[in-house]
Amino acid sequence: MDKNNRTDESLMLLYQNGEEAAFNELYSRYKGKVYGYLMCRLNNKAAADEVYQNIFLKLHRTRVIYDPKYLFPKWLFTIVTTSLIDTYRSMGRHKMEELPENISANCETASSIDIEVKLDKLSTDEASVIKLRYYDDKSFEEIAKILNTSPSNVRQKVSRAVRSLRKIFSKGGNNE
Repeated sequence: MDKNNRTDESLMLLYQNGEEAAFNELYSRYKGKVYGYLMCRLNNKAAADEVYQNIFLKLHRTRVIYDPKYLFPKWLFTIVTTSLIDTYRSMGRHKMEELPENISANCETASSIDIEVKLDKLSTDEASVIKLRYYDDKSFEEIAKILNTSPSNVRQKVSRAVRSLRKIFSKGGNNE
């Protein structure tokens, strides 16, 4: 199998056997999706950064128990879900309405295909700033240069786009 066409599950097996390059590939495939999902849920960069680091640390620690019969994205987003729940608890948010009604379904929808479907429900401008900020890891200043606008305008656009995406997730993806 071509090195670039390896499945997430086969990469995880290689990572279990000590291949650091396999982890690097998984990380590059999912870093934007995980971070974007966290920002939608937490709307706080410092909290999202901390949870983000903990998620990949948990992935590293639990790699030995991964079973390839489970799809990697679902397994990863289970880690994301438990990390978010722990974060909500530590922040004193015991109100479960803060979390989506069916969190496991939303974690599943954050997998690679369905997150793109959710982004397609945003306006072109909103999807563009979300992708630049959370998928491409661009700073507000870098995005401002790309869009030929000010960093403060980009912050507003990203904030609006995140709110729109949050509404889509809270409605289960039905943006009617």
